[in-house]
Amino acid sequence: MDPRAAFAEWFSLLKPGGRLLIIDGDFVSKTWVTSLRQVLERAIGRTVGPVHGLDQAMADRHRSILSRLHFSHGAKGDEVCALLVEAGFQIPVVDTRLGAIHRAQARHLNFLRALERSTQHRYAICATKSAS
Repeated sequence: MDPRAAFAEWFSLLKPGGRLLIIDGDFVSKTWVTSLRQVLERAIGRTVGPVHGLDQAMADRHRSILSRLHFSHGAKGDEVCALLVEAGFQIPVVDTRLGAIHRAQARHLNFLRALERSTQHRYAICATKSAS
Protein backbone atom coordinates (compact mmCIF):
# COMPACT_ATOMS: atom_id res chain seq x y z
CA MET A 1 0.00 0.00 0.00
CA ASP A 2 1.16 3.53 -0.78
CA PRO A 3 -0.16 5.84 1.95
CA ARG A 4 0.73 8.97 -0.04
CA ALA A 5 -1.49 7.85 -2.92
CA ALA A 6 -4.27 6.74 -0.54
CA PHE A 7 -4.27 10.04 1.38
CA ALA A 8 -4.23 12.04 -1.87
CA GLU A 9 -7.19 9.99 -3.14
CA TRP A 10 -9.12 10.44 0.10
CA PHE A 11 -8.39 14.18 -0.01
CA SER A 12 -9.77 14.37 -3.57
CA LEU A 13 -12.96 12.57 -2.54
CA LEU A 14 -13.78 14.81 0.41
CA LYS A 15 -15.85 17.96 0.05
CA PRO A 16 -14.32 21.17 1.44
CA GLY A 17 -14.70 21.02 5.22
CA GLY A 18 -14.89 17.20 5.10
CA ARG A 19 -13.09 15.17 7.73
CA LEU A 20 -11.08 11.98 7.66
CA LEU A 21 -10.73 9.83 10.78
CA ILE A 22 -7.88 7.36 11.09
CA ILE A 23 -7.64 5.05 14.09
CA ASP A 24 -4.43 3.08 14.05
CA GLY A 25 -1.26 2.40 15.97
CA ASP A 26 2.26 1.09 15.96
CA PHE A 27 1.82 -2.63 16.44
CA VAL A 28 5.35 -3.43 15.26
CA SER A 29 7.74 -1.64 17.61
CA LYS A 30 8.62 -3.46 20.79
CA THR A 31 7.58 -2.02 24.13
CA TRP A 32 9.12 -2.87 27.49
CA VAL A 33 6.25 -5.33 28.02
CA THR A 34 7.04 -7.05 24.70
CA SER A 35 10.64 -7.53 25.87
CA LEU A 36 9.45 -8.86 29.24
CA ARG A 37 7.01 -11.29 27.57
CA GLN A 38 9.75 -12.56 25.24
CA VAL A 39 12.15 -13.12 28.15
CA LEU A 40 9.45 -15.08 29.99
CA GLU A 41 8.64 -17.12 26.88
CA ARG A 42 12.30 -18.06 26.43
CA ALA A 43 12.57 -18.97 30.12
CA ILE A 44 9.57 -21.30 30.07
CA GLY A 45 10.13 -22.54 26.52
CA ARG A 46 6.72 -21.63 25.10
CA THR A 47 4.63 -18.65 24.10
CA VAL A 48 2.56 -16.90 26.73
CA GLY A 49 -0.92 -17.04 25.26
CA PRO A 50 -1.79 -17.20 21.58
CA VAL A 51 0.43 -15.37 19.11
CA HIS A 52 -2.55 -13.91 17.27
CA GLY A 53 -3.58 -17.56 16.75
CA LEU A 54 -0.74 -18.08 14.26
CA ASP A 55 1.30 -21.23 13.81
CA GLN A 56 4.96 -20.82 12.72
CA ALA A 57 4.21 -20.94 8.98
CA MET A 58 1.55 -18.26 9.32
CA ALA A 59 3.84 -16.16 11.53
CA ASP A 60 6.57 -16.36 8.87
CA ARG A 61 4.07 -15.35 6.19
CA HIS A 62 2.89 -12.43 8.35
CA ARG A 63 6.51 -11.22 8.73
CA SER A 64 7.04 -11.52 4.97
CA ILE A 65 3.95 -9.44 4.20
CA LEU A 66 4.82 -6.88 6.88
CA SER A 67 8.31 -6.39 5.43
CA ARG A 68 6.74 -5.12 2.18
CA LEU A 69 4.49 -2.50 3.77
CA HIS A 70 5.24 1.23 3.94
CA PHE A 71 4.93 1.26 7.72
CA SER A 72 6.81 -2.01 8.24
CA HIS A 73 8.80 -0.20 10.97
CA GLY A 74 5.55 0.75 12.75
CA ALA A 75 2.93 3.38 11.95
CA LYS A 76 3.86 6.39 14.08
CA GLY A 77 1.22 9.09 14.47
CA ASP A 78 3.57 11.95 13.60
CA GLU A 79 4.59 10.23 10.35
CA VAL A 80 0.94 9.69 9.40
CA CYS A 81 0.19 13.36 10.18
CA ALA A 82 3.09 14.53 8.00
CA LEU A 83 1.76 12.48 5.07
CA LEU A 84 -1.74 13.87 5.59
CA VAL A 85 -0.44 17.46 5.53
CA GLU A 86 1.59 16.61 2.43
CA ALA A 87 -1.67 15.41 0.80
CA GLY A 88 -3.28 18.80 1.51
CA PHE A 89 -5.11 18.27 4.80
CA GLN A 90 -5.04 20.95 7.48
CA ILE A 91 -2.86 20.23 10.51
CA PRO A 92 -4.46 17.03 11.88
CA VAL A 93 -5.70 16.64 15.45
CA VAL A 94 -4.25 13.61 17.24
CA ASP A 95 -5.79 11.88 20.25
CA THR A 96 -3.83 9.15 22.02
CA ARG A 97 -6.27 8.71 24.92
CA LEU A 98 -7.65 5.34 23.87
CA GLY A 99 -7.88 3.73 27.31
CA ALA A 100 -11.49 2.60 26.81
CA ILE A 101 -10.46 0.66 23.70
CA HIS A 102 -7.50 -0.90 25.55
CA ARG A 103 -9.74 -2.00 28.41
CA ALA A 104 -12.36 -3.50 26.07
CA GLN A 105 -9.70 -5.47 24.18
CA ALA A 106 -7.99 -6.56 27.41
CA ARG A 107 -11.04 -8.60 28.35
CA HIS A 108 -10.15 -11.01 25.53
CA LEU A 109 -6.42 -11.26 26.23
CA ASN A 110 -4.24 -12.79 28.91
CA PHE A 111 -2.61 -10.40 31.37
CA LEU A 112 0.73 -9.97 29.57
CA ARG A 113 -0.86 -9.53 26.14
CA ALA A 114 -3.32 -7.00 27.58
CA LEU A 115 -0.50 -5.09 29.27
CA GLU A 116 1.52 -5.20 26.05
CA ARG A 117 -1.43 -3.86 24.04
CA SER A 118 -1.91 -1.00 26.52
CA THR A 119 1.72 0.13 26.07
CA GLN A 120 1.59 0.27 22.26
CA HIS A 121 1.54 3.65 20.51
CA ARG A 122 -2.07 4.06 19.35
CA TYR A 123 -3.92 7.08 18.10
CA ALA A 124 -6.97 8.57 16.46
CA ILE A 125 -6.23 11.26 13.88
CA CYS A 126 -8.82 13.66 12.53
CA ALA A 127 -7.74 15.46 9.35
CA THR A 128 -9.85 18.16 7.71
CA LYS A 129 -9.94 19.36 4.11
CA SER A 130 -9.82 23.15 4.08
CA ALA A 131 -13.23 24.78 3.60
CA SER A 132 -11.85 27.22 1.04
